[in-house]
Amino acid sequence: MAESATIRDVARQAGVSIATVSRVLNNLGGYTETTEKTVLQAIRTLNYHQNTLARSLKTQHSNLLGFLLPVAVTTSLDRILYAFEKEAAESGYQVLVCHSTETVEDIVKHVNMLSRFQIDGFVFCGHQPREALGETFHSKTTPCVLINSYQNDDSIPCIRVDDYTAAYASIEYLYRKGHRRFALLVGPADDATAGHARLCGYRQAIRDHGLTLEDDLVFYGDFSYHGTLETAGRLVRQAGRFTAVAAASDDMALAVLSQAHANGIAVPGGFSIIGYDNVVTSEMGIPPLTTLAQPFEEMGRQAVEMLLEQIRTGQKPPSRLIPFNIVERSSIRDLSEQNRTSDTGGPAAE
Repeated sequence: MAESATIRDVARQAGVSIATVSRVLNNLGGYTETTEKTVLQAIRTLNYHQNTLARSLKTQHSNLLGFLLPVAVTTSLDRILYAFEKEAAESGYQVLVCHSTETVEDIVKHVNMLSRFQIDGFVFCGHQPREALGETFHSKTTPCVLINSYQNDDSIPCIRVDDYTAAYASIEYLYRKGHRRFALLVGPADDATAGHARLCGYRQAIRDHGLTLEDDLVFYGDFSYHGTLETAGRLVRQAGRFTAVAAASDDMALAVLSQAHANGIAVPGGFSIIGYDNVVTSEMGIPPLTTLAQPFEEMGRQAVEMLLEQIRTGQKPPSRLIPFNIVERSSIRDLSEQNRTSDTGGPAAE
């Protein structure tokens, strides 16, 4: 078996010093673009691979980051992970990815497994806050950042959209479009992060406009398309009692679109719907889905930034709330003009 190429072989092939090769490998600068291209070409020619374990023993840094996320039920997590890996790579880090269930035991098992790789930092994406998890995080000296999650004591820096405010904004948008009767399709009742916050935001906005929401027009799903189809069918069969649906994920909103089509109900003619996330498939629906957009790529990018700041300084950066916006497409019917006509004595809007 041929011996693996060493960093000395790369330096000899490129005609530079070992120190220069090391600087290129670690993105440390101090070399010309031509030198960088020469070194990278030598690496490809020799099929050189760094000995990560040996390097970590020498430098006390593995240049590995751990990324732990739940078993995916929505496509939004893929976009966060892709942006995180891209940003990490540009900073000279590789990413080890693990999927876990939401049980504390499974998460702890994966945390311990990642720890054996001597990773420089953890990211937890989308996990619900639990006291036992907080204790697990605090037992590790490794830097940690949460994405789309938080700890109740705010002891671990997180990056997320304010789900309460964002859900409130969705109802505000529908209200401006003339809608006064709503149905809600939200996440699991026991979801302490996005599910609970979004439901509270929807409810408060409805109350603040002096409107009421029938309890049996609040439907619970699991944020996924397939897991929500049956519930979406029950919601659609109540069409006529509401003019607009606020769905707490695009995947659930698309399940409603599918069931509306199956029941011969046009959207937005029969009722309007606004989603939440702005996943790639939201613009592929019929009609394309108006949705509250989360900046997933920016979440992934900023999570790397926060994590590397901890690794560099040993200090925890403050948590970040990042902005959202509403992407307007074709799933909302504008009833505002009809409502104004009704208010002046014209025909009723609904």
